[in-house]
Amino acid sequence: MQFARETLQRHAIRKYDAGSIAVADRSYEGSLAVSVEEILEDWRCATIEDLSAPLIERLVALKPEVIILATGDTVKFPASSLLHSVMRAGIGVEVMNDGAAVRTFNVLLSESRRAILALIRP
Repeated sequence: MQFARETLQRHAIRKYDAGSIAVADRSYEGSLAVSVEEILEDWRCATIEDLSAPLIERLVALKPEVIILATGDTVKFPASSLLHSVMRAGIGVEVMNDGAAVRTFNVLLSESRRAILALIRP
């Protein structure tokens, strides 16, 4: 049982700050999308205004239950038109500040939920 738990939480967020995020034992800078199965290092979205349909579609293709958009220190909502494909696919979307997003993502991982954390960072 312990083995399965470690496998599911291998992408748990260990720490974060304004410039970097530590996923397991590796540190990343800039925007990033993290799921249970993979880390999208090339998910480049510096601001909420840069969020585009192709970036959203990459997340939808991973078939999560929920996408958590982390928008920095303050919550900034994307254009609602960008989220239509997410809603059509039956995927939930939550927009949060970084702290709330990281905590929520780690809790969902511990519950074996299929979540994606998408960090929007300059």
